[in-house]
Amino acid sequence: MRPDLVRAYASLGIPFGGFKRPTEEGFYGNRFGVPGRAEKDFARFDAATVLKNIYMLFCRFAGPDEEIMDLVTTSDPIPSWLTEEFIKVQSELYEKSGFECPLCFTYCDRMRAFELMAPWINMPVTSRCLYITGKDDYVRKFPGLDEYVTGGGMKRDVPNLVDVAVLPGGHFVEEDSPEEVNSLLIRFFKE
Repeated sequence: MRPDLVRAYASLGIPFGGFKRPTEEGFYGNRFGVPGRAEKDFARFDAATVLKNIYMLFCRFAGPDEEIMDLVTTSDPIPSWLTEEFIKVQSELYEKSGFECPLCFTYCDRMRAFELMAPWINMPVTSRCLYITGKDDYVRKFPGLDEYVTGGGMKRDVPNLVDVAVLPGGHFVEEDSPEEVNSLLIRFFKE
């Protein structure tokens, strides 16, 4: 985080500071970070199926002989906000653009981002911060995360942490609890 450039920062789902993400090869973030791997996996399906699967499965690790899209089953619950209209609008956009750019920007380019941010790695995040997470977010099950958030680790790494808001919902808390998330964000950024 560049405290010299960023006055305030809100994070939804992904914790601030020194918390380490899973390193297992089957973790979706690590799989999506291998150039071309997710694109090959996704190419087996239309964009609507890929998006629906992604929104449903963000809580599992793939085995050595599995791809991420293989993890979804017909018995997986569909979030109440994941309507056919939502999928239609989103999938039409991805049908035109593909998934390569968002995957590259978010996952494949992490090493470049790490290099660019090297001077600020392991420094406290001194900007005003707000952390919003869903009560049932799979990220909260990462080993050590709840202890990091509630046991003082995040406050140590983010001394100007204004609030940790735990709202009803999962990883896509902004979809599960849109009014609450918007209210928190508006109040935070007005201060």
